[in-house]
Amino acid sequence: MFLPRLLKWDDRNSMAFSVEGRYPFLDHELIELCLSFAPQILYHSGWTKWPLRLGLRKTLPDKILYRRSKFGFAVPQDKWLYGPLRPILEDWLKQERPLWKYVERADVQHLMNETWHLNGKKPESGQALFRLFIFDRWTEVFGIVD
Repeated sequence: MFLPRLLKWDDRNSMAFSVEGRYPFLDHELIELCLSFAPQILYHSGWTKWPLRLGLRKTLPDKILYRRSKFGFAVPQDKWLYGPLRPILEDWLKQERPLWKYVERADVQHLMNETWHLNGKKPESGQALFRLFIFDRWTEVFGIVD
């Protein structure tokens, strides 16, 4: 089972940055109940998780109960890419790296140019660049290099 290991990793990672992870719905009885619902019960007039919303209607204010947006932990990735990471990434591109076995260096150069030229106007290129950089570092740190 992967769940205990995932929870351990999440706990370690979140606590390393003074963030507390909470899992209020991680209860096997609640999960089994939710899995027993027919799909049409879970949706109502465009709203997802309808039974949950009904169950919490006396607990949560409408402002939260009927909120459609999601909130996550935002990383200032764009600021990093345009600021302190830029010279690191430029040097990284010139080095022999594990990533070049999987991705064309010219494609990464194109992503870099697009990221810096558009300066956050197309976040997908920055996201891809950041993920490639982190993947390369991960392969090195964990010895995944052939």
